[in-house]
Amino acid sequence: MTDQKRKSKFDNIQENIRQLLLMHPGARDDDFSLVCLYADRNYNGVIPSFTQVLVDMKTGKMPGWESITRLRRKVQEHCPQLRGQDYRRRKGMQETVKEDIKAMAPMSQGGLF
Repeated sequence: MTDQKRKSKFDNIQENIRQLLLMHPGARDDDFSLVCLYADRNYNGVIPSFTQVLVDMKTGKMPGWESITRLRRKVQEHCPQLRGQDYRRRKGMQETVKEDIKAMAPMSQGGLF
């Protein structure tokens, strides 16, 4: 497969994921749901056996779970409006966690930072 073809396939998968995140907000925080939705779209609503899905992932007819979830993160990085509630919750806790870590620093030799 040429680099151009590979890029085109990658862009197509990424666009499908973007569309799924737009249409199904629950999939923004749930990779299992996103993979199921992607498979449903990939197989036009007729999902074959689990074994066939695995074979199709191995042969490239269906992207692997890791590829789908990695591309979800990439889409959400470039389109913050497609981030889920978990992202906002974790971001909201960020400062508290930083302060907790700094408070623990004197306990270790020379601090953590």
